Amino acid sequence: LDNPLAKGVFTMDDRELLNVLMTQAAISIENARLYQYAILDTLTQLVTRKHFYFLLQKEISRTLRYQAFFALLIIDLDDIKYLNDNYGHEAGNEAIRTAAKIIRESCRNTDTPARFGGEQFAVILPETNLKGAEILAGRIVKKIETQKIDYQGRSLKTSASIGISLFPYHASNQETLIKTAEEALCVSKKGGKSKVSVYEKKSESTPAFICEPSNSHSILNEDKIKSIFETTHEISSFIHLEHLLDKVISIAVETTGAERGFLMLEDEVKGELQIAAHKNIHKINEKFYSQKIVEEVFKTGNIVLTTDAENDSVYKKFDS
Repeated sequence: LDNPLAKGVFTMDDRELLNVLMTQAAISIENARLYQYAILDTLTQLVTRKHFYFLLQKEISRTLRYQAFFALLIIDLDDIKYLNDNYGHEAGNEAIRTAAKIIRESCRNTDTPARFGGEQFAVILPETNLKGAEILAGRIVKKIETQKIDYQGRSLKTSASIGISLFPYHASNQETLIKTAEEALCVSKKGGKSKVSVYEKKSESTPAFICEPSNSHSILNEDKIKSIFETTHEISSFIHLEHLLDKVISIAVETTGAERGFLMLEDEVKGELQIAAHKNIHKINEKFYSQKIVEEVFKTGNIVLTTDAENDSVYKKFDS
């Protein structure tokens, strides 16, 4: 932590506060790492199929409770077998990694992309109607189709087909929802590469509810549903390491009155210290911190505070 505007701004109370905060943060960070190992696919860094089923059921329960709706995408890469047969399985893996990155970056923070298995992906789209789902699916298809995959000096390409189903209009439970999305995917595959299809046949069973414009007070308004969802998502998001680290450094800076700060973790594989999160600092990289101070913290496990940041040449390099 650093305050370049004044000397002696940190007190013993700040030291005690940071000791407590960092002790708890260390436990939370380790839990978040273990959680990620358990739920994330190693190749794509998307949630696993098993965890996807859990999140899908959770979204169904939320949707039923608040009389809302959501869309499900099932995505299948078209040319992975060709890449595997002609360039090797690592080429296919690179195509899967590339597609996963495109899908993840195309989604909102509230969406849940997952690796559904092999070259298939699934995406849960809360509060999204068919039109919105089709727009996103079309964007994903176009990006995957035009993205070049650099592999061992070659420029490879792939494409994707997508099936869409909407809960509760096309299904009343998890199994049927996935089945209807897969049926729509089959229509896309039969129609050629880079296609998007929406499930057309309505579920034979009566939906749990129909959410249509109404003056009835029994239906929650959209703003209230959105507020409830955003709040619950924010709370649950802190199990993810990136969000947790940002929260920790924000709390440390705000509660101590620091001007800015950054948080570092040790890379378990490389054994190197790396900047994991920062607050009120721009264009930050490893050359901007005092290696001596950081190494002392990792060596002793004690909080080290500087009260003369204004005269420290290292800190003068920070962009305010």
